[in-house]
Amino acid sequence: MNDPWHPRKVQRYLTRIRRLLASDDPRHIKSGIQLVCDLLESGSDIGAGAANGLRSSLSAHLLSDDVLVRRWMYKAIALLGDGNYCSYLESQLKLHDFIEENRTWAVAALATVSENYRTVLQRVDDDLSLSYRLSANMFTRQADALRSVKEASNADDPLAHQWLGLLFGDQRAPIDSSLIRELTSSADPAVVEYAIWGLRKRPDANLNACSIGPQDILSYPPNVRRWFYRLVLSDQLNLIIYRDLVQRWVYVESDSKAREGLAIAFGQVSLTPEWRTFLNEWQKTETDEYVKQALRVSLRESQQVKAVAIKRATAYNREGAKLFHTPFGRVDQQIKHCYCLALDIVGFSLLQDDQQLGVFRGMLDTLGDIEHVDRASCLITGDGAILIWTDAADRARPLSVALELTRIWFQKSSIRIGLHQGHAYEISMEDGSTQFIGDCINRTFRCCSAAHSAEIVASDQYFLDVVKRNQFDDNSATWKSGVVSIKHGENIVIHRRSPRGSEAMQNCADESGEHG
Repeated sequence: MNDPWHPRKVQRYLTRIRRLLASDDPRHIKSGIQLVCDLLESGSDIGAGAANGLRSSLSAHLLSDDVLVRRWMYKAIALLGDGNYCSYLESQLKLHDFIEENRTWAVAALATVSENYRTVLQRVDDDLSLSYRLSANMFTRQADALRSVKEASNADDPLAHQWLGLLFGDQRAPIDSSLIRELTSSADPAVVEYAIWGLRKRPDANLNACSIGPQDILSYPPNVRRWFYRLVLSDQLNLIIYRDLVQRWVYVESDSKAREGLAIAFGQVSLTPEWRTFLNEWQKTETDEYVKQALRVSLRESQQVKAVAIKRATAYNREGAKLFHTPFGRVDQQIKHCYCLALDIVGFSLLQDDQQLGVFRGMLDTLGDIEHVDRASCLITGDGAILIWTDAADRARPLSVALELTRIWFQKSSIRIGLHQGHAYEISMEDGSTQFIGDCINRTFRCCSAAHSAEIVASDQYFLDVVKRNQFDDNSATWKSGVVSIKHGENIVIHRRSPRGSEAMQNCADESGEHG
C-alpha cells in the first residue's frame, strides 16, 4: 500500500469516478474503474458510504461486452475483497469470459475473495495452469509462489511471463530485476509491456533495469511506448536528462493511446513554468479528447517545483554550453545509448616518460589492428582509452574487442578492462571531434578500476544484456560475479573474467587515482 491520500484528493477521485462510470463509453468506464483501483490501492479511508457507492456504480458494468472493462472489474473486485462477488466470478469463468488473460484476472480475484479458488476451477472444469497459479499471488500470497516463479522463468509461456512483470511491480512474489530486464527484450510486445509496467511500479527500479534505450522506443509498438513513457518520467531527473527527447516524443507520437500514456506520465513529475507552458501548448493543438483530459489532469496533479529547483533545472537545460565549454566550442549535443570499453594500462604512472610513450604507441597500434574499432569513438585518457559504440548493432563490440585485446596484448603489457552500457551526451565539436559526457562513461571507468591486472570486468547491465547472450565467448563459465564498493561508497554488481580462465590474479593495479 502507498501512503494514504489527502481527503481532498480522495474526494476529487470519487467525483471523477462517479462521472466516468456513468458514461456509456467503454474507454471512460475503464478509466473510472482504473481510478477505483488507484483509490483502493492508496490505502486511503474512503468510509463505508463511499465504498458502498463504488460497489453500486461498478455493478452496472459487471456484464460489460468490453474486454478491458471486464479485466479491470476483476481487479477492482479483488481490491474490494468482497466475498459476495464469488458467484459472479464463477459464472464469468464458466459461461461468459473466455479471454485467456481476463480469466487469469478473474482467478486472481477469486483467490482473494473465495475460500479456495482451486475448488472453483474444478467446478467450472478448468485446469490449474501456470498462469492461474501465478495470478493467484497478485492479492493473496500463495504457498507455491516461489515454485511458480521458477517454473515460469524457464517456461515458454508469454502469459506467465506477463504475470511475472505484474507480480514484480506490486512486489507480490520473489522476482529478481535481472529477470524483468530480460523480459523487456522479449519478442512478445505484451510481455515487454507488462515488464515495463512492473519496473514503473517499483520504487527501487529505474530506467537502467530496462533493456530498451529511450532513443530506440519509437520503433516499438504503441502498447510498449505508452508504458515506457511513464517509466521514463517516473524519475524527475529524466525530465532533465532527456528533455529534448521527451519533447520529440510529443511531436512525433502518432498513436493516441501512446500519447495519452505520455500525457499521464507528466503527472508523475514536478513541472517548471517552462514545462507547464509546453504542455499547455500541446493541449491546444491536441485532437484526441482522451489525451486532452490526461493533460488537464497532469497539469492539475503535478506540483510546482520550488524556485531553487527551477533555477537548477534551468541552468542545466539552458546554460549547458558553459558546462561543456572548450576552446573549439560546441555545435551540437544529443543523448545516445553507449556501449563502452575502458582500457587501463596497469602501472603506467610508474614508467619513465619514454617508456610511457612507447607503451602508449603500442596501445594505439594494437587498437588500430582490431576489427570494428574504427566504428567506435576513442577518448584518450592519461593511462589508457575508452572506446564508445553508439549503434545497437555494435552492442557486442566492447566484449569482442576486450577478448581480442587480452589475447594480443597479454604478453606486451599488463592491462585491465571495464565494460558497461548506458546513456551519455554525445557532443559534436566545431573541429569535427566528438566528446561524450555522462554517468555511463564514469561507470565504465569504475568497472575498469575494479578489475585486477589481465581481467575484464563487466557491469551487471552489460553482462546480462550482452555477455550472457553472446555465443562467441566460449569461456563464459570463467565469469565470476560479485559486489564491489566504488566511489562514494556505492555497491554495484560486477562480473569478472580472467583471460587465462583462472581465479582473479593479484591486484597490481595502479592506485594513483580514480577515473571519472
